[in-house]
Amino acid sequence: MNRLKRFLALVFSTCFLMSSIAYQSVFAEIEISGIRCWNFDEGDGNQAKDSWGNTYGTIVNAQWTAEGKAGNALEFNGSAYITTGVQNITPPWTAAMWVKRGQSSYDSTTLLGSSNGALKLEQWQNTGKVGFTKYGTADYVFDYSAPIGEWVHLAFVCDTSGTSLYVNGEFKEKINAVIDCPLTTIGASSRFGTPNEYLSGTLDEIKIFNWALTATEIVNVMNSHAEQIPVESVNIVEEQITIEVDDSVKLNVEIFPANATNKMLIWSSSNESVAKVKNGVVTGNSEGEAIITVETADGGFADSVTVFVRKPDAVLRGFFGSTDIHYLRENYDSYQNYDLKEWSNAGWKGERVNTQIVFTTKGTEAKNVKVSAQNLVSENGDVISSDCIKISFLKYVKAGTGNPSYLGPTWEYIPDILYTSDPVDIDRRSVQPVWISIDIPRNAEPGIYTGNLTATWDGGDSIEFRINLEVLDITLPAPEDWTFHLDLWQNPYAVARYHGVKLWSQEHWDLLRPHLEMLRDTGQKVITTTIVKDPWNSQTYDPYESMVKWTKKADGTLEFDYTDFDNYVSFCMGLGIGDQINCYSMVPWGNRIYYYDEAQGKEVYIQPTPGSDTFNEYWGAFLESFVSHLTEKGWLDKTFIAMDERSVSDMNAVISLVHQASDKLRISGAMNYSGLGNLVDNVDDMSVSISHVGDNFRQMAETRRQNGQNTTIYTATGAYPNNFTRSKPAENSWIGWYAAKIGADGFLRWAYDSFVEDPLECTDHISFESGDCFLVYPCARSSVRFEKLREGIQDNEKIRYIFKNMPEWGAQVDAILEELSKPSSSSAGVDLTEEVSRSRKKLETIVRSYLAGEEPPEEPDNIALGKPAYASSNESGKGPDKGNDGDTATRWCAINGNTGHWWMVDLQDIYSLTGSEIIWEKAAVYGYTIEVSTDGINWATVIDKTNNTSGSQKQTDNFNVDEARYIRLTVTRLPASNVWASFSEFRLFGELKQDLPELPDEPQIILNYEVNASFNGTSDYIDISGDIDKIRYLTESTVIIKFRTASDSISMALFSASDSRDESSEFCIPMSSGQLMAHVRENGTTLAVYKTPKKYNDGKWHTMALVSSLNGTSIYVDGEKTASGPAATFAMVSDINSMNIGRNLDSKPSGEWYYNGEIEFIRIYNKAISDKMARELTQSPDYTPVLIGYTIPFIDLSKDTSRQILVDKEDGQYLGHPDSVLLDDGKTIITVYPKGHGVGPIVMKKSTDGGLAWSERLDVPESWADSQETPTIYKIEKPDGTTRLLLISGLPRGSGGFKTSYSDDNGETWTEFEHHFSDTGFYGIVAHASLTRLKKPDGTWDHKYMAVFHDWNYNNWKTYLTFDEDGNMQWSYPERLLAEHDDIEKYAQLCEIEIIRSPDGKQLALLARAQAKKTNAMIAFSDDEGETWSEPMEMQGALMGERHKAEYDPVSGRLLITFREIIRDPENPTEWVAGDWVAWVGTYDDLVNNREGQYRVRLMEDFTPTVKSGDCGYAGNVVLEDGTFVLTSYGYWDPSYNNPYIMTIRLKLSELDEIYRAYKFDLNNNGKVDIGDLGIVSRYYGYDSLSSDWENAQKADINQDDRIGIEDLVLVASEILRKD
Repeated sequence: MNRLKRFLALVFSTCFLMSSIAYQSVFAEIEISGIRCWNFDEGDGNQAKDSWGNTYGTIVNAQWTAEGKAGNALEFNGSAYITTGVQNITPPWTAAMWVKRGQSSYDSTTLLGSSNGALKLEQWQNTGKVGFTKYGTADYVFDYSAPIGEWVHLAFVCDTSGTSLYVNGEFKEKINAVIDCPLTTIGASSRFGTPNEYLSGTLDEIKIFNWALTATEIVNVMNSHAEQIPVESVNIVEEQITIEVDDSVKLNVEIFPANATNKMLIWSSSNESVAKVKNGVVTGNSEGEAIITVETADGGFADSVTVFVRKPDAVLRGFFGSTDIHYLRENYDSYQNYDLKEWSNAGWKGERVNTQIVFTTKGTEAKNVKVSAQNLVSENGDVISSDCIKISFLKYVKAGTGNPSYLGPTWEYIPDILYTSDPVDIDRRSVQPVWISIDIPRNAEPGIYTGNLTATWDGGDSIEFRINLEVLDITLPAPEDWTFHLDLWQNPYAVARYHGVKLWSQEHWDLLRPHLEMLRDTGQKVITTTIVKDPWNSQTYDPYESMVKWTKKADGTLEFDYTDFDNYVSFCMGLGIGDQINCYSMVPWGNRIYYYDEAQGKEVYIQPTPGSDTFNEYWGAFLESFVSHLTEKGWLDKTFIAMDERSVSDMNAVISLVHQASDKLRISGAMNYSGLGNLVDNVDDMSVSISHVGDNFRQMAETRRQNGQNTTIYTATGAYPNNFTRSKPAENSWIGWYAAKIGADGFLRWAYDSFVEDPLECTDHISFESGDCFLVYPCARSSVRFEKLREGIQDNEKIRYIFKNMPEWGAQVDAILEELSKPSSSSAGVDLTEEVSRSRKKLETIVRSYLAGEEPPEEPDNIALGKPAYASSNESGKGPDKGNDGDTATRWCAINGNTGHWWMVDLQDIYSLTGSEIIWEKAAVYGYTIEVSTDGINWATVIDKTNNTSGSQKQTDNFNVDEARYIRLTVTRLPASNVWASFSEFRLFGELKQDLPELPDEPQIILNYEVNASFNGTSDYIDISGDIDKIRYLTESTVIIKFRTASDSISMALFSASDSRDESSEFCIPMSSGQLMAHVRENGTTLAVYKTPKKYNDGKWHTMALVSSLNGTSIYVDGEKTASGPAATFAMVSDINSMNIGRNLDSKPSGEWYYNGEIEFIRIYNKAISDKMARELTQSPDYTPVLIGYTIPFIDLSKDTSRQILVDKEDGQYLGHPDSVLLDDGKTIITVYPKGHGVGPIVMKKSTDGGLAWSERLDVPESWADSQETPTIYKIEKPDGTTRLLLISGLPRGSGGFKTSYSDDNGETWTEFEHHFSDTGFYGIVAHASLTRLKKPDGTWDHKYMAVFHDWNYNNWKTYLTFDEDGNMQWSYPERLLAEHDDIEKYAQLCEIEIIRSPDGKQLALLARAQAKKTNAMIAFSDDEGETWSEPMEMQGALMGERHKAEYDPVSGRLLITFREIIRDPENPTEWVAGDWVAWVGTYDDLVNNREGQYRVRLMEDFTPTVKSGDCGYAGNVVLEDGTFVLTSYGYWDPSYNNPYIMTIRLKLSELDEIYRAYKFDLNNNGKVDIGDLGIVSRYYGYDSLSSDWENAQKADINQDDRIGIEDLVLVASEILRKD
């Protein structure tokens, strides 16, 4: 009964502390109830019950198992999933589950998924780590990989501040990103409406909560099915305690046993008026004594301690604090032990130095607290007047934590405002900081100055604080002379509104004067003006008015009043601000131009597109007037048209117009993007967001500086570090240092004073972080942020001074700057406070050394510079050589986010070593080891910083090594949030000890096995482990194997080198269902994996080569490169101890993946052989090589403007992706295209003369305005023999499917769109890429058409168009086109399929875009009207491109195929760029036999701004009866025009033949084929490719047989006669 009473009392008392739901977590035996729970206890059937939500999910392919964590569970095999039928939930939420990870072949596997996001067991890009994805935003990675084959409990906890991961009840990591909890599918993602990213593994006990569970609650959920360990007793360690009023102390408690399940404690005080207790922390409230009691939730065990509270010794206390700390009131207790009463610092003459005094109170309030200053006096009697000391009590201001800040979700009060020097009252148990600024006079004598600050208050003793200020004998330039380009945007409208004064009244000017003087004294260079109303679209609380008044007169002319503009500019110049006038903006946010319209008698606005005629008309008129006015005022040369975060195209439109108006009017722009393009040259004053500062920024800024241009950086919403109210004070100072590090000229901030409604009380903004839109406060009050920013600017000026006046010390300053970080988040492990403080101290040391007459120390030589470097892997373009090239703008980067990646340098000789420096990619905490070796085999560890805690970007290590040649850095721990192993420079210091001889560089066969054996697939293998030392540390190699097999086993190894003590640690060449593979795994983590798209289990002999180097890995089979990717080397597997032919030896003693087939030989080279050598060594006798690039003749028509006909062009409008159809009259062509990139209203035009001229835009159905994909148009024959035009538009998003519209009157009228297959999961992309009329079995034409489209997952679908008895169209349910070739389809990402019929009508061929760019475009054939297809194979490089469109020439029977050109790099085939709109000419037989064809033709040159965009080539092609091809496409045809438009090209193949003949036979380039050309052939008669002058003679080799003979003479003579 007593236990029951105690239980009930505990329940009721706890209800005062927590909600009823949260209270349930007190008892482990009471299961916490959430909203969804899948226990998977059913054991059979195809439904999974949600026992909390009482819903049922549908199981697809998953298998029941009795070996769950708690009873039954579900196994997911890589193609299984559950559709839940429930919706996602918004934060906060918790998703907890038991997981047993399986072996997966996917690079991304999903626990819970939806169309918006997913929780991942294995995050994308083969990280193997747990994470989550917000589709369209980012993939987030936790630094944790679940073990394979073991149960672990994972809990994802999401609230508005971020998402945390708990593993087995322990907190692992928090990422500052949130998503909705994805609940649509279990075991797969459902992005794009179809399951993908399937899980391999077992799940049990999935529980979803609509709140963020605490750590204790997570443990209770995890243990809800585990054995409970009860509490037996509890003990308070302290016997009794004595504290002062308002002091706090933490009590220490012991719970027995230590591993008890539920350690929940409940605290109470016998007298809360004397002492209160919360979570074990006791706080004294008044004199007296109280008993503090603790009781366990489990068992009700209790213990007590007596607390004595006495009167405080002092009410008011104070200490010198750091200016880099916000002293928050809630941290009151932590300040009670501080008592620093003396402050020492040093400064330059002319510098402002700051300190801070922090007061606290105990027992009662302190009234009328005042701080006064004495003169500071030096040992020589020199004086710094107390007038130079400014004392400001700081005011706390409310600041929200989020973005936008007004939503919180939590708030803090930050001491930011330098509020008053008048006395203040300080509440009891409170904190009050005081800011002290000392402006050192420029004429002060050097020396140490001392003096006191005195604090007094009513009824108490005064407090003395000692100042020791050393003035160095060096002078900082005055703010007006500072070089640092400071641009803080002013908002005089906010000042007027806040103070309630009339705009531009005398009261307003009086308020602005001290407000702007404060800005002037910080070195401000720029006057912020407005030339149009509301240039930032009301994003500030006080929208900007226009300082230029626009009036549109009744006669239509524009008039401009510059009164306000002139007054404000003159006022600022009078204060000393006026180096530059920035005028916002010709491209305001929203593009509105407000003006007073006299005709309407009111203010109106227009919204013209930049670059449009209307835009140019209005702004052209303004610029004409403005330039004249500025010239009259003498301000033209310092005036800039300014733009803020506008697009490149918008800015270019302004630049063009401004340059037309005046060559003296300049451009200013703030850019929040990296691809600056021509803006680098055309923007005179450029500011780049710190989030977009790239590796080349310093070089760009220096080049611009030499050209008289200005380059600054800026901070804005979302960036870190920043200048928000809640930012650490040092973040503001860091700006000046970082600007120096990257060579920036200064700093821009979007608002100096755009106040919120009541900034002295709350700095929150409706759209941005707290304090984002102002740095100072009303009444000319500075802020901690502003003062710290000024400190950083002073530091920047000191650095400039040293470079200019003390150049011999420049290298020492560079070393300081090099150590500075650029952290991307506050959780990156970088202490900016410490970093800025350290840098200042080092800079001061340099100055002191200089003043003492010392010489700079010599820099040690970097002995690693330029030496051969190797790595376990690398990203493309970030090879190991980038890690020691001496350029901090380049870097080595591993291929994924795993730990264990290493980088090694070969010094080539023996050195003694003294230390190293690493400059990491990011300022973050990396764990690493450094090892040394003399032979590359035996290694010794000299540095082990696996548990490193420093987040400095530059890590310095000192060590002494007597002899070393190889140095290896291994990254053992990585920061969170997608930070990979990467550094920009590894430096090594030491001295040469022994020269070594040079070794041969040619690849050598180091292992040669003449196998000549058959393997039975179950037990046969050859152990070659004795040769391991020859391959163990190879960072490049080649393995060549000749084999034959007919097995379709899913796993069998031809060769492997492994660590048999670990599970899944091997370098292996296996086969899977006939496909060759290669992979490297380390402790279950896949580091690299490749698979050939083709199968080689056809019972024939094949030769393969696996060529691996630091630049990547490629698989060659039978002379063809079939797969490639990043590095896969032997050295990536640590501790190889087994090597086998015919099997892999994992941790299983019996081995695995036994090979079934024959092997003739295996040869291993010590280096990666060349591409040419690999093809030669693996080539089959009958092999036709597939080329990257082409060798056939090239014809360029792009300069022949006589062939080009403009179809459509619209200023400021993207026009793209046309398709065309030829009507039955043989001359009328209809073309359709979207206004936009695929998505956009459909435009239709017509040509009635075979494409020579085009109509205006024609009327189209209303529903065409809602087209979501590039339209296609076809001509079909209906069963009654009449013609129908059919227009199709896919729906790749939303409800999916596709839409059709048709015309039965040659396009005069059209039906509205009809939607097909809505909400069926078919997302039609380029629907339909082809529409092919089919034949009946007897060879006659059928009224059946096969249409092809693809989806986001690169599944190609076919749907059949037929007609019912009434002649109505009907579409069959889509089915896979290439399901039997799914591997190739996905590997190459085949899409946008064009289908053509052979000339004899018996065969179909499909031409497919290979979106992955890992192969050439592909082709396959069908002999059964598209029912089945041959295995897709690569086409020749002459056909490499996208969106192939084919037409036969009615004259010659040849094919012309147009496409967007893709140019692959033969040396690095994964690298590519997009080219021009091109065509291929050849025959169908060329396609069948994989020949190159006849010609490659450039139709038009594309000037798309970025090299991989390739905005051209989707074409509408028709051919007229006389063989005239009318080809219509879109593109960036004009380099000076900002959008693509539509053009037509007309040509005949006979014309191409003549162009080629002229090129081929006109050897003397006289424009004709004559006797002179015959003479050239005669001149070189008898020459061959071995002749010394073959380079000149080769042009006479007409038949290209590598010799000049009679055949060449005959060909030229025949051509002369043909011409005659």
